[in-house]
Amino acid sequence: MAKDDIIDVEPIEEEKVEEVADEEINVEANEEAEEEIPNTKEAANKIKDDLKDTADHLKEEASKGKEKVKSEAKESAERFKEDSRRRKEKLDENIDKGKDVAEKVSENLSKTFDDTIVALKAFQKDVDAKYQEYRETSATNKIDVDLIDAEGFYYMQAYLAGVAKEDIDIEATKNSITLKVKFANIFEKINCPEDSKPKFVITAGKKGEAARTIKLAEDIDIEQVSAKYDNGILFVTIPKISTPKAKVDIE
Repeated sequence: MAKDDIIDVEPIEEEKVEEVADEEINVEANEEAEEEIPNTKEAANKIKDDLKDTADHLKEEASKGKEKVKSEAKESAERFKEDSRRRKEKLDENIDKGKDVAEKVSENLSKTFDDTIVALKAFQKDVDAKYQEYRETSATNKIDVDLIDAEGFYYMQAYLAGVAKEDIDIEATKNSITLKVKFANIFEKINCPEDSKPKFVITAGKKGEAARTIKLAEDIDIEQVSAKYDNGILFVTIPKISTPKAKVDIE
């Protein structure tokens, strides 16, 4: 080679070499990036679709869960409502039974109390009658009588042998009959010397004034009392005052 044919090669600076190298690297990177962009977009779209599917699935599951919870809550509310209704009916039934028991107890107590009052009144009348009878029996001049209690009437018969009609007195109150009589004294029928002193050897008759009151259990019509006297027997008819009675209907 001739000396003239030699080409002078200028030396390349190191910085330029690096720049060239960087440019080549960037070009390669850009080319690779451009090749990868479609793949990345496709992957991103797939991820997006997957996320959307997942979100839709979750939304659907949430909706189902919400409907299920709502349905279960509704069923629970209906069961609670039904239980409450049954308990209320049971409570009302028990209350009604309690009222019935209380009314029966009250009725029985009232009836028992009324029966007790009636029994006490009857007992008092019986005691009064027996006491009066005792007093009259112990009297010297007791008036012997029979008393009959019949429907609507009392009938009394008094034994007054030797007593004049004019010496008999009858008094009537709303619940009693009183007899007042004067028995003849045997000494009034005999003539004895004034200086003699006759005495009884045997005596069984009644002498002087006597009275007897008969208590009656029911009120009488004093305006309608009547009496007949014959041969020493006094018969007295005593009408009772009728108490109106009405039948009570039971509901």
